[in-house]
Amino acid sequence: MRGAIVVDNCSIDDYVLVKSDGMALYHLAAMVDDHLMNISHVIRGSEWLSTFPLHGHILRAFGWDMPKFYHLSLFLKPSGKGKMSKRDTADAIKDGHSIFVKDLQDLGYTPEGVVNWIVLMGWSYDDHTEFFTLPDLVQKFSLNHLNPSPAAINFTKLDHFSGLHIRNLPPQELAQRVKPFLTNAGYVVDGARLLQIIPIIRERLTTLDDAIPFGGFFFVRKLFQILSSWSLRG
Repeated sequence: MRGAIVVDNCSIDDYVLVKSDGMALYHLAAMVDDHLMNISHVIRGSEWLSTFPLHGHILRAFGWDMPKFYHLSLFLKPSGKGKMSKRDTADAIKDGHSIFVKDLQDLGYTPEGVVNWIVLMGWSYDDHTEFFTLPDLVQKFSLNHLNPSPAAINFTKLDHFSGLHIRNLPPQELAQRVKPFLTNAGYVVDGARLLQIIPIIRERLTTLDDAIPFGGFFFVRKLFQILSSWSLRG
């Protein structure tokens, strides 16, 4: 995806590979570790491009086969200015977003939506296909289609894909996924009733926890009794 990378030896800095106490440092230890584990592909961020020539020299010095190296595009802040870091998630969480997997799970994002969102920030299948299920990606994903250009994180796209994958779930599975959010919000959830309201609320859901404002009132006992009495009068 980046083509041939050629670096003059005279431009490579000298690196310490082993400390005076005999402890190997990262550049040496990682190459030895990869070799012993028979690693065939090394996939890492583009910030490692600067040390790629050093790692190549180490592998060749030992006479080892070179794995295939892929240097992925960096994820930038939503503004497009600067690399997205762990510290930046403090600002994102205020708007209901995060870059941490556990946070995304707690916020109600589907794993299918998150994977679909992430994969399209550095890869494309063609110029028009955006929606991918996990089986689709297993079949269609190729390292040859990776894009080396940095990609700004777009949380609006995350919301978009999360909603698409929620609506792609069978009603019974969607009911199972939203039930813990309703239960944690204090509602006593009747499974049969939840399955009945899923077709009503699913088009409105961006995240699974959206089921709380859109469907929680169906499990308020007094309100349900009132609605039932209206139905009986009718």
